[in-house]
Amino acid sequence: MAPSKRNVSHCNVLTYLVHCRALENQLRDTVMMSVMKLESIWLETGITGELLKGRRSTLLDHVNDLFRDMIAEETARQQQITASIECHLAAIRKISDELGQQWTAQVCDCKPLVVQLFSNVRFLPHCIECRAV
Repeated sequence: MAPSKRNVSHCNVLTYLVHCRALENQLRDTVMMSVMKLESIWLETGITGELLKGRRSTLLDHVNDLFRDMIAEETARQQQITASIECHLAAIRKISDELGQQWTAQVCDCKPLVVQLFSNVRFLPHCIECRAV
C-alpha cells in the first residue's frame, strides 16, 4: 500500500527534526569549545571585568552577524534559483504550446521547488525531439 500524503509529510517532519537536533548538538559543541578557548585566552592574558564583558559582547555580535549574512546570502541564492526555475518552466510551456501539446507543471507542497522542476522537465526531451522532426 502506498503511503498517504499525511504519512509522507509526517516522515519528512521527523527526518527534519532529527537532522535539526544533530545540527543543534554539533553547533552547541562547536560554540562551547570555541567559547572555552576564548575565555581561557582572555583569562590567561588578564582580561577581566568590563573588558571581558566587552569581548563577550563582541563575540556574540560576530556570531549574530555571521548568521545574518549567511541567511541573506542563502535567501538571495534561493531567489535566483526560483527565478531560473520559473524561466525554464516558461520555456517548457512555450515549446509545449508550439507543439500543440497541453502541459502544466505538477506542483506540490511536499517537495522543494528544485526537485519539482527536475521531475517536470522529463517532458522536455520529448518536446525537443518532436520539434526537430
